[in-house]
Amino acid sequence: MKKVFFLLMLVVLVGCTVSEDATEEYSEDFNFVFAYGVMKKNVLNTFDNEYTKDLVQDGTIKTELILTKEEKQEIFAYMKEIGLFQYPKEITAMNVKPDIGYMFEINNNGIKRQVNWIGMFNNSKRDKQFEQLTSMIIELIASKESFQSLPESNGYYE
Repeated sequence: MKKVFFLLMLVVLVGCTVSEDATEEYSEDFNFVFAYGVMKKNVLNTFDNEYTKDLVQDGTIKTELILTKEEKQEIFAYMKEIGLFQYPKEITAMNVKPDIGYMFEINNNGIKRQVNWIGMFNNSKRDKQFEQLTSMIIELIASKESFQSLPESNGYYE
């Protein structure tokens, strides 16, 4: 009976270790929602292969936007490199008006993680790394034909 209990505990402990390290390796189920900008109205959703653009005075518009497996792997690798999976759920940076920020909802290997960044960046290492990640994704979005075919934003926020 003691051997069975020991083996059962070993299986449970190994299972816990695997789930804690699940963000260490890219998984085929890796997807994320990335919202950014004023009131986080610009949204890339790789679960649904969809992008929502904030047109300011004209509301929002959606389009299909698909990232390749290689693009998603590159994003995951940089997320891992900067330690994004260990960031706190909410980070308050330099507050500005109107409200601006970034939000990630990430799924990898069945594990969900959220990071909500409020405000602008400063000169700290973490801020610079996070800014590099967001710039990488925004540039990737802007390079897609489906994004380029969207109308220009009309107006501005005060």
